[in-house]
Amino acid sequence: MALLTIPATGHVNPTLDLAAELVRRGHQVTYVVPEPYGWAARLTGAGHVAYDSTLVPAPAETPPGPEFAAWLPFVLLEETKHVLPQLVPLMTSLPPDVLVFDRTTYVTARALVDIVGCQSVELFPSFAYNEHFDIAGDLERATILNPGHDAYRQLSDGYAGLAKEWGTTAVTVEEFAVGRADRAVVAIPREFQPAGGTFPASYVFAGPALRTRHAPKPSAQRRGVYAALGTSFTQRADTFRAIARAIETTGRPGLLAVGDLAPDQVPPSTEAVRVVREADQLAELASAEVFVTHAGMGSVQEALALGVPMVCLPQTTEQHAVAARVAELGLGVALGDAPSPAEVGAAIDQVSGDEQVRARVDEWAWLLESLDAGALGADAVQDALAASVAD
Repeated sequence: MALLTIPATGHVNPTLDLAAELVRRGHQVTYVVPEPYGWAARLTGAGHVAYDSTLVPAPAETPPGPEFAAWLPFVLLEETKHVLPQLVPLMTSLPPDVLVFDRTTYVTARALVDIVGCQSVELFPSFAYNEHFDIAGDLERATILNPGHDAYRQLSDGYAGLAKEWGTTAVTVEEFAVGRADRAVVAIPREFQPAGGTFPASYVFAGPALRTRHAPKPSAQRRGVYAALGTSFTQRADTFRAIARAIETTGRPGLLAVGDLAPDQVPPSTEAVRVVREADQLAELASAEVFVTHAGMGSVQEALALGVPMVCLPQTTEQHAVAARVAELGLGVALGDAPSPAEVGAAIDQVSGDEQVRARVDEWAWLLESLDAGALGADAVQDALAASVAD
C-alpha cells in the first residue's frame, strides 16, 4: 500500500494512526512524502519514498479571500506536473494494491490510479465535500467554479493538457473542487462535518489521529492561554502581537508559539507571556484553559480531544469555515483574521467563563476519545484491498 501526501503537518498528522494500524495488521505500507516528513514513516513503522516537491518550503504568506480560492488549485497543478515524472516510474515498477492519497494530491492520484490500475482511498484531513456542502461557497463560485471566469478556463485547460501528456482521463474543475471519490477516510467525526448525514457509508469519518502521537490525558488543573497559528502562512506579525497584548490584559499566563515568523517581527517574552518558536502542542493543550488558534482542522480537533475551548483567528477560506463551525457548535468564538488586542482579550475571557462552552467541549472530548481513527481508517483501506483482490 502506498500513502501519498504533501509536506505539511496538517496533512501528515492525520495519516499516522492509519499507517501504524495497517503496519500492525501486517500490511506493507510505504509513505510517499518529501524528506522533511520522513519521520512519519519512522514513527509508524512504514517504509518511505521521498519525492522532490514545489511545496518545500511551505508558503509563508497567502493571498487574501477570493484570490486564495483561485490561487491554490494552480499551485497544486504545478505540483502535479513536478511530481508525476518522479512517481510514475516508482508506481509502475512496484505498483501498490491500494493508493491512499491526501485530498490535496487529488489530480496526481487520479493520474497514478489511471496509469497503475490500482484501488484508491481518498483521505480528507479536514471537511469532506459533496453537493450539499462546499466550504468555499459563493467565494469559489465567483472564481474557479464559474465557467465564464478566466481561472476556470485556465485550470480546465491545464487538467486537459496534463491528461493528454500522460494518457489519462482528465480531471474536471468540478471534480477537483469536491474531491469526488468512491471511498474516503475523513479525519473528523461525522458530527463535526456540515451536512454529515448526506455522505454515504463509504465515507468513513474516523476522527483525528492522536494515539500514535501519544496524546496526554487532560489535566484536572487548567491554567493559562496557549496560542499558535499553525505551520503555513505564518507571517502574521500584527496578529501575534495582538495575541500577546491580549493575553497580558486578561491577567492569565500565556505561551505563544510563533513558528517561522521573521526574527525581527517576533514579539518579546514578558512576565505574563512566554514567546517560543515551537511548542509541544498536545502537551500544552492538555493543561491550557483557552486555545487561541488559526482554526486549522488538525489544531481544532486536537483542542476538542483535550477539552479546550477556542478563540479562532482564521486566515484561509477553509480556516474561516472551520472557525464558523466551532462557533456554530458552541465550542468557542470566531473572530476575523486581524482582530485588535481588546477583541482577542474579550474573547478569551468569554470562552473561559462560559460554563456551557466548557460543558460542550467536554462532550466533544468524550466523543473523540471513543473513536479509533487507526482502526476505522484501516478497515476502509482493507475494504479497498478486498476489491482489488476481487478484480
